[in-house]
Amino acid sequence: MASNKKYDLIVNGSVKKSICLLAIPTIISMLITSIYNAADTYFVSNAGYGASAIAAVSVVMSYMSIVQAIGFFFGHGAGNFISKKLGAMLRDEAEVMSVVGVVLSFLTGVVLMILSLIFIDELVALLSNDTMTQYTKQYFRYIIYATPFMTASFTLNNQLRFQGNSIYGMVGLGIGAILNIILDPIFIKLFDGVQGAAIATMACQILSFIILIVGTFYGNNLRLNLRKLKLNKNLLAELVKGGLPSLFRQGTMSIATVCLTLMSKPFGDWAIAGVSIATRITGIFYSILIGFGQGFQPVCGFNYGAKKYDRVREAFKFSVIVSTCYMLIICAISLIFSKQLISIFNTNTNNLSQEDMLKAVDVGIRTLRLHALAFPVAGFYMVSNMMMQNIGRPVRASILAVSRQGIAFIPLVLILPRFWDLFGILISQTIADIISFIISIPIFISVMKEIRVMENSLKEDSLQQKLN
Repeated sequence: MASNKKYDLIVNGSVKKSICLLAIPTIISMLITSIYNAADTYFVSNAGYGASAIAAVSVVMSYMSIVQAIGFFFGHGAGNFISKKLGAMLRDEAEVMSVVGVVLSFLTGVVLMILSLIFIDELVALLSNDTMTQYTKQYFRYIIYATPFMTASFTLNNQLRFQGNSIYGMVGLGIGAILNIILDPIFIKLFDGVQGAAIATMACQILSFIILIVGTFYGNNLRLNLRKLKLNKNLLAELVKGGLPSLFRQGTMSIATVCLTLMSKPFGDWAIAGVSIATRITGIFYSILIGFGQGFQPVCGFNYGAKKYDRVREAFKFSVIVSTCYMLIICAISLIFSKQLISIFNTNTNNLSQEDMLKAVDVGIRTLRLHALAFPVAGFYMVSNMMMQNIGRPVRASILAVSRQGIAFIPLVLILPRFWDLFGILISQTIADIISFIISIPIFISVMKEIRVMENSLKEDSLQQKLN
């Protein structure tokens, strides 16, 4: 009965209401993920371990981006299939894909964990300056141990979201995040430094994974039944088709984070710390945008699977309008209150000279303000990318997925500093965001034309059936 009510709401009820109801827990989940990422930086900063420790925690986020990319690949790959099958009332097929996604995600995380432990020294050397090496390795090791649980958690959370049951994912991530905030300052003191923050994060990620697993057995969620595990070419092809755009998007984001770190290293720890803090704050703002877009995705997937193309267009239009209005407000806040926002994460840096601390704050403020200039165009690009992935346009979805960080940002951040020094690094993301927006326009127009053709064909078939 609960399942039928959810189906009726998404496929027959108000599109705006459906998106908003589904978006609330996904926004909270995205904020929770951002809090996970930002909490360690905040508490290490306030514990007074200095810019090197803050930078060390920040650079490990490039590895966590890879972990997230794997989790999103399996989560979105399985999730897109799941939402369309549920929209077509084919629950059994959706349950099989759910198990496949989670199992493959966990096993891939195990492989990544083993490889990372083997090559941990090389990874630390790649990501760190000499002053950061000790802190980076202390923090990195425990994050590596948590890798399989993190990949599987991202997958589970996304699968629940695509089912229209994102509140269960919110609860699983939320409990872990709250506990992480409580344990961070305790473990930092108990284990004397950044490794305490890492241990707290590892423990909470494992807890979140367990809660998410338990959540699949409640409500009308797809049951995680290992006996339904079936690997065949068709399922794997669907998973890859639905997940590749996410892998490309998150993968290029990981590469972009590494490139950003490498290009900032010559300027010193203060530059890495300032840029990283601004990027974290921007990430929190974007998490709300992405969370709202993820409320749009099950509505898009269900209605596309039910062949209600007019509702797909209506859902897209509403999501773009709301997203753009939100980003305009965030743009104004970032421009006006950038100093206050940066200062939240840059207090009590006892190991940093007064001069370098001021430099870090200045870099953070300039970075945040430059990022904010492109905020107003982000809503259209993000929602367009999500729709392409949802309705089974993997090539165009993948192009959009890599356009922001891969096609635009990585070349820019490698080239512009040669001409503009540090400013070239700070302005790269702004230019990349504008380029990705421009790329998304013709791709969106082409897909809208295809949907209208499909809609007209469906109307003609329906009319023909009535005449017969």
